[in-house]
Amino acid sequence: MSTLKPVFIEISGFRSFSEKEIVHFPQSKRGAILINGKYKDGTTSSGSGKSSILMAMAFALGFCDVPSTELKSWYGKKINIRLRLTDGTNIYDIVRDPKLKLMVNEAPYEGTSAGAKEKLDEIMRSSPELVKALTYRPQRERGVFLTNTDAKNKEFLTKILKLDEIEAAVDLFAAEMSSKVSGIAMIEQSIDQMSSLIVTSKVHDDDVRAAKESLDSTKARLDELQSQSDGSELIKKELIHIDLELNKIQSASMEVYSAKQQNMSIRQRVELIQAEISKLKSGNCPTCEREWDKFHGLVDQKGGEINQLVESMKSNLTVISAASAIVNEDYRVSLSDRKNQLHGELGRNAAPLNDAIQAHSLAKTNCANISRSLDSLKSLEIQLSTKKEDLSKAQIEVHVLEHSSKLLGRQGFLGGIFDEVLREIKGRANDLMSYMPNINTFSIDISSNSVTQSGKVNKKIKVSLFKDGVEKSVKTLSGGQMVALELCTDLAVSETIRARSGSNLGWVALDEAMDGLDVETKVAALDIIKSKVDGLLIVVDHSTEIKEAFDSVINVEYDGKRSYVS
Repeated sequence: MSTLKPVFIEISGFRSFSEKEIVHFPQSKRGAILINGKYKDGTTSSGSGKSSILMAMAFALGFCDVPSTELKSWYGKKINIRLRLTDGTNIYDIVRDPKLKLMVNEAPYEGTSAGAKEKLDEIMRSSPELVKALTYRPQRERGVFLTNTDAKNKEFLTKILKLDEIEAAVDLFAAEMSSKVSGIAMIEQSIDQMSSLIVTSKVHDDDVRAAKESLDSTKARLDELQSQSDGSELIKKELIHIDLELNKIQSASMEVYSAKQQNMSIRQRVELIQAEISKLKSGNCPTCEREWDKFHGLVDQKGGEINQLVESMKSNLTVISAASAIVNEDYRVSLSDRKNQLHGELGRNAAPLNDAIQAHSLAKTNCANISRSLDSLKSLEIQLSTKKEDLSKAQIEVHVLEHSSKLLGRQGFLGGIFDEVLREIKGRANDLMSYMPNINTFSIDISSNSVTQSGKVNKKIKVSLFKDGVEKSVKTLSGGQMVALELCTDLAVSETIRARSGSNLGWVALDEAMDGLDVETKVAALDIIKSKVDGLLIVVDHSTEIKEAFDSVINVEYDGKRSYVS
């Protein structure tokens, strides 16, 4: 895998670098570079702009904690940082003004701002957080494991080692398991309800047998009665004959009544015509009462009308005589009495059959209800069986999720990775400490297991300090010893992460990380760091006594208004 190395950084409008300055880095495979600084014509180096070079690199790579509004030079017009990296084959220019721009082999990247960030991660093969952890120790920043809380250390390692995907999977398992558990509770409630309904809806075999026997017996009784002759047909025929006779009597009565009414009307008409004839025979007009000699023809006409009416009356009398022979009240009464008698006999004969029909209908209804109950019960039992299968499947899924969560989580695979990482950090830290003159009698232990009173294992990162095998508090260390201890642990963390991430970053930048160490210890620390860094070691330091220990020096001067590289 090709290693990325810095070629130069161009700084303009950034903190004390108001004018454009270019800092070139040696292109050797390995080497230690000292960034030294001073005021022009002075001896102090504080505030000269040394740290701004490393901060500008951090700003270009996207992990500077200071906002661009605070980084802009008071005397410059606009921030412009250009960091050139190379892997020996390609050249990458990372420009921030403060918007991110990229160039690959001096060809501009034409993608979006979000695309440029993804492209930068692709070039670095790391996220900005990981690049910072591997390459940069800012000024006045304390050691990671010695000062951070357990939660921060876990978060740091999880993010840097890209274990957050495993944690996300564990969280997803937990969320899905919670959902499954809620689903199980609902299934169990449904099973209880169905089981209770099945008990209350249970149809006993005795009830089924009794219903079938009742249906069979009522059917047999009905068939028996329907096959028997009870004289009902003869009675019905006689009733038909009686109804015919009664209808004849009724019709004859109506004819007599009609004929009598007609003769009454005819009689009244004859009397009126006779009165008219009498007036005509007196010789007077029946209308105006004057004498009228032409009445004889009209009298004859009226006499003809009377003769016709008389004939009609005779015809009606004939009808009345013939119909009266049929209308016999005693005969009609005897027929009505016989009819009532026959209806009584017919009702008495039909009662057993009607009772049998009703009983058979009730038996059929009872059997149909029991059949529907059995079908409903069978459907409930099928649903209950399905629900029980769903419950069993959901319980298995919860068990699998719970087991997977344990395998992946803090007590399983993820915890195992943490344990391995912590053991590697511990081993590397103790190895580094053994070369430090002021702390070579100390050792540290980094563990991740603690047991609560309930016996539950709780993963927690704990750092313990020992001197000659006896545990000591870090508060007993001097300032120089604390600096050395933090430096060793940070280098151990960086080296472990670099090994596990397969980093291709060929530099480490330390900003006054050795302040507080005496010259002897500082030289020893520099030798150790140089041996562990596979690439360029860029160090900002006030000390001039160890200048000879570096392969090259970058001098930064400040003239009271701006910084520049001399």
